[in-house]
Amino acid sequence: MAGLMNGAVRLVTVHFSFSNLDLVPTCLKQKKTSPSEFVTRKEEVRGEQFLEPIEKVDCSSLPPDLASIGFVLADAFTEIREKKGRQYAVVQFIFSDIKYANCSEEFLANRPLIEEALRLLLEQGMWRVRAFLNHLFKDREIIEEKYAISINLDARMPLVDKNGDPLIRWQKDESGNRIGDAPVPVKPKLFLEIGNEEIYVMS
Repeated sequence: MAGLMNGAVRLVTVHFSFSNLDLVPTCLKQKKTSPSEFVTRKEEVRGEQFLEPIEKVDCSSLPPDLASIGFVLADAFTEIREKKGRQYAVVQFIFSDIKYANCSEEFLANRPLIEEALRLLLEQGMWRVRAFLNHLFKDREIIEEKYAISINLDARMPLVDKNGDPLIRWQKDESGNRIGDAPVPVKPKLFLEIGNEEIYVMS
């Protein structure tokens, strides 16, 4: 995957999936279809997975990284789904190339709250991350040489407790023995970054 492909990528969706429904931001609207004018249809044309699943990744730099390359948060929504009798939440934050962003007045009025909700989701947990390059569609037709990226986050590992205080754990050596005099806050060791037109995980 050649990064953001010199402007060929118009949308970047940060797609969360988790079972703890208490994490769903209350400021988001419920919606069952993509709110964007341009939509990806994976059932019609399969996307290319360019980032294989990686566990326990800090993704908190995503919003500023996307802003630095000209993307703006253009819409967001949530949907409660069910699988094998258990409910789970899908939450999507859709970033658009600022040249093509088309935001509703309602969204613009709530965007500060939605940006804060995204920040908390990213900063208060580590995630398993995957990423896909998808074709872009309009009116069910492919827009040639234009694409959307989906960054999928699931398998959350919290960094804070229910009160928002940092979780602490004993550090351990390779044999499982405790290290140090006391438990310390859990800290990420892997970080999702966007730079030099690439999306990658670094330590």
